[in-house]
Amino acid sequence: MLEALTKYLASHRELKIIDPEAIASILVGLLIYFHITQDALHGIDVIPMQGDRIINATIDLMIKSRR
Repeated sequence: MLEALTKYLASHRELKIIDPEAIASILVGLLIYFHITQDALHGIDVIPMQGDRIINATIDLMIKSRR
């Protein structure tokens, strides 16, 4: 999965990602963290966070970093 994501990010030069492998690792780590905190640790009951918010915030960070 990490290799496929790295290749995908590298193939989209318009994203201007300097290190696609590092970004791919960060994105996978983010998804794992989100799953663990929301589902495995029942964070959804304590600090609920919708997946859409995480995705939108991540996209926002990537877009702002291009400027």
